[in-house]
Amino acid sequence: MACLANLGFGGTGESIPVDPEFDTLAAADARPGFEALWRHAVLVDRPDSLLIKRVALTGRLQADAVSFSANQGDVDEVAWRRARLGISADFLRNFSILVEGEYDPNGGSFEERLTDSYVRWSRDPRFVITAGKHTAKFTLDGATSSKLLVTTERSNLANNLWYPVEYHTGTSVSGQAGQWIYTVGGFSSSESSWFGDFDAGYFALASLGYDFGKLLSLDRALLRLDYVNNQHDSQNDGTRQLSNVGSLVSQIENGRWGLWTDLSAANGEADQPDLLGVQIMP
Repeated sequence: MACLANLGFGGTGESIPVDPEFDTLAAADARPGFEALWRHAVLVDRPDSLLIKRVALTGRLQADAVSFSANQGDVDEVAWRRARLGISADFLRNFSILVEGEYDPNGGSFEERLTDSYVRWSRDPRFVITAGKHTAKFTLDGATSSKLLVTTERSNLANNLWYPVEYHTGTSVSGQAGQWIYTVGGFSSSESSWFGDFDAGYFALASLGYDFGKLLSLDRALLRLDYVNNQHDSQNDGTRQLSNVGSLVSQIENGRWGLWTDLSAANGEADQPDLLGVQIMP
């Protein structure tokens, strides 16, 4: 007899309206069940304040549990896959800050690393500047937060073409204008538990997408092209030995039905061969 379970939840107080990973907590009031509890993570909520408008706790907790019973013996284990806690604040009208850390409750070193830790400025969703440690979003699964993944882990396509380090120090500009979305940025290639530097090289990211949902009478029909140029360095330990990575992503959704796809290719360096991958997820 076997029983498998996966549990995950996350909450946040960030109010910048571009990144779906960080929903506003005010919208949680309209959600069913325990998700409405996230509004209680808001510590300060003063929309009219000129100094500090909002302060909230952020984080996520994801666990796997397994129970096997057989003649050869029994196995019962619980593994905490992600445990993160931080704080976010909106201040001075158009600024926000987020500092979040990852912790290991499995018995190892309790304090693991900084994850999202940045300052962000935006007057409207069309133009958002982010500086600090944050995700370089490319490929289908690489651009999807672990809060929003349909599967329990990212695919092998993302594991081979996306980078082994999820959070990089850098600056990016992103936005949404009508049906268009875009991101451009430059990031450090170094691997660091805190903030990385540019001594180990850097990489540039450009992403452009358009949602054809209205034209096709669908809830969503996003087509997005991602491109990454990586300046390889001998000290580069936060990216892969790939000089150029391109990814064509589609996300089609209508009601409860959907189809996500990813066609990605990359140029290898040194002893790393070129890569080509296809992902189809109905």
